[in-house]
Amino acid sequence: MISPGCSDSPSKRIVFKVGGAALFHPVGFQKQLLRRLEEFPNDQILLVAGGGDLVESMRSLHKIYPTMSTETMHWRCIDLLGYSLDICNELMPLNGAVHSNADFHELLSVAPKSGTHWIRVTSFYSLELISSIPEEWRPSSDWNTTTDVIAWLLAKLVSADTLVLMKQCSIDPEWSLAEAAGRGVVDAEIARLASLNNTAVLQISIRQG
Repeated sequence: MISPGCSDSPSKRIVFKVGGAALFHPVGFQKQLLRRLEEFPNDQILLVAGGGDLVESMRSLHKIYPTMSTETMHWRCIDLLGYSLDICNELMPLNGAVHSNADFHELLSVAPKSGTHWIRVTSFYSLELISSIPEEWRPSSDWNTTTDVIAWLLAKLVSADTLVLMKQCSIDPEWSLAEAAGRGVVDAEIARLASLNNTAVLQISIRQG
């Protein structure tokens, strides 16, 4: 369950996608993440953990056995993200985690309060919940979808002010989302959905770290 923040000042909602590459980095992700979180001391931060090598192993298996259903492999990868969440929450518990759809609705039922929470992807995006998501926001159930666009979906569902995509590679702050997708820095699906939906109220920032 989530824990309330302690600040009385108005808070914004900020969604962070913590890349799986950061989780698997030899020096760990905590120091890099804390440095970024310091930029939003009074806001509510919602963290989505990437899959890294866990998901890449499924991609490798699908290349070996291409007759397996792409959609089924997609939802298997979504399930694997739960393990990333568990590990991140154990290493860096912060202010609690959102594990279930009930927890997620509790989060949305009150105004944002300062604090930082890990968000289990299946609390808002799963095969069982897909019909409740606006059709124009639904990512494709294939390898074009990574936690980049899933974090974007979370940002849309919670009416976040900012989406921060943390990446281990070199970033040019002048890149547009489409340019970053063309270079393989973000997934193609976030660029597609962002272009189809009005994202003027959602600031998207790609950060190194």
